[in-house]
Amino acid sequence: MDHRRWPLLSAAASVTLILAACGSTASPSPAAVQSSAPGSAGPSAVASAPASAAANASAAASGAPASVTAGAGGTMTIGLYQNFTSFFPWSESGTGGDSLSMQLQWDMLAAYDDKGAVQMRLADSITASPDAKTWTIKLKPNLKWSDGSPLTSKDVIFSWKLGANPKMSYNSGLWTNVVGMTDWQKGPDFSKDFTGITAPDDQTVVFQLINPNSAFESTLLNFRNFILPSAAILAAAPNIYTLDNKGVWALPYWQQPTVGVGPYIWDKTETGQFMSYKPNPSWRGGPLEFTSVVLKTVASQAVAAAQLQSGDLDLAVVTLNDVPGLTSGGFQSGTALAPFPIETDFNNSGASRFSDAQIRQAFMYGCDRQGFVNSYLQGKGDAPVSYFFPDWVDKSSINTYAYDQTKAKSLLDAAKFDYSKPVVWMSWNAQAADRQAFLQDCQSKMKTIGVNIQIVNGLDVTNKLGQAGQWDLQTYGGYPINDPDQVSQFTACSAIGSTPGTDNAQFPNGHLYKYGGANSVNWCNKQFDDLMSQAEKTTDQSQRATLYQQAQAIWVDQVPMMVGYRNVTVYGWNPKVSGIALYGDPSAVDLKIDQWTKSQ
Repeated sequence: MDHRRWPLLSAAASVTLILAACGSTASPSPAAVQSSAPGSAGPSAVASAPASAAANASAAASGAPASVTAGAGGTMTIGLYQNFTSFFPWSESGTGGDSLSMQLQWDMLAAYDDKGAVQMRLADSITASPDAKTWTIKLKPNLKWSDGSPLTSKDVIFSWKLGANPKMSYNSGLWTNVVGMTDWQKGPDFSKDFTGITAPDDQTVVFQLINPNSAFESTLLNFRNFILPSAAILAAAPNIYTLDNKGVWALPYWQQPTVGVGPYIWDKTETGQFMSYKPNPSWRGGPLEFTSVVLKTVASQAVAAAQLQSGDLDLAVVTLNDVPGLTSGGFQSGTALAPFPIETDFNNSGASRFSDAQIRQAFMYGCDRQGFVNSYLQGKGDAPVSYFFPDWVDKSSINTYAYDQTKAKSLLDAAKFDYSKPVVWMSWNAQAADRQAFLQDCQSKMKTIGVNIQIVNGLDVTNKLGQAGQWDLQTYGGYPINDPDQVSQFTACSAIGSTPGTDNAQFPNGHLYKYGGANSVNWCNKQFDDLMSQAEKTTDQSQRATLYQQAQAIWVDQVPMMVGYRNVTVYGWNPKVSGIALYGDPSAVDLKIDQWTKSQ
């Protein structure tokens, strides 16, 4: 499995979204559309509550700051829907539990809020030069780590030395447009300073780009671009620049960090049970409501709903089927559309039959994506065709691949598809009920036209097969695209890896697959790349929209991956809690925890 994606879980025959960032490369921060894009709209959120709590529900849905009193809320307990693995932003598994944990401990320069707008966090401002080639970040004044030491531009540069290092970060491919980055990434000395990322003073960081990129802010806000404490990490691991990803993953620091900059800092871990946090004494935002925050592991959404009602949890991701019971019990609930889809990669390399576009098109027609949304997802969510999400890219004339088994069979026959050979479809997490249901639905429908789909689950086995190129399709959560510029990060020809796969009897050409790059599908289309490159260099929004529309047409025709469906996140919470912002991405729900209150 490629570790850049956002796997999702849900309860059977219900609608829920549980996110686990499987973070290999370019998964941006949660949002629906870039905030500056004309005609764009942020993710929708709907809150509901019993009549006695209606006022609080309204405040919760809006995320409006409440009147916070230091320590007045006691302990806040949040359901940890996936296990924590590491405080390293680009860890091996990168679960949603990791994201929830890191957002308490670390912080980002800026992030997309629950409405899709840019929220400045450690940064005071992010500004571009008129030609969009120079981007300047000003940090907020007097930022401090939890031990009282100053957070400066030195920490930002250090964080980028890890994030841009191809040996340890799946996000490294995001920065190749930075001046001098290509040479820097060749190593071997990853401690040396950048040419194109500089710190004129303690409060300023400047990114100098090779080509203009008016969407570079969305890259700066990319998934898990946390700012890390350089002094503390270098003291704990002075050799960190020499390590590869496995060496970095193994560092003890990522299990017991000594300092943080988020609102609450790590205090204790009971593996498989809970993690506890205490208030950051140097928190920049003033008083904090809670004396402690506990992230408690829950086995399922059903358990989470029960623990809400028993008082063991204050906030949890639940299912739509849980809402009536929670409401009757006086609890609050709300939903938000996921900013990212459930995605299925097609293996476009010569290792798989899916290198033939006709076979990819056949599966688009043969899997009833909209029907799945209407039935299993109860009409919630949607079924997009491509990653060109923003409204300002015209979609009026694109092929939606409406369910058509006759057309699917015709395309397979034209491609001389071998019906006797099973299709290997991987989905790493067997507990992700909505994805399993989608795969099984496709499996059943394709079987009626003679296609035998073999579903493969399990992280270890899907990792192994994925790297070996011994797969046809693999499903996980995808990207919340804020600007179409981000699409090139995982589709560019240059983003295909260099490590060859391995042959076996079922995949005798496994070596033709290339592992290790952001482009895990191994799709390469030079015309598409050229259009995306032109759009990146263009600052005129109408021209960008036209170029992206042309690129979108190539995508829809070639379908390098199946952008299957977007789900909804369903939350339930204690009616005593106010200020909760409903993020479509549940791993972001604690981004505004400093605004939450809890009455006693």
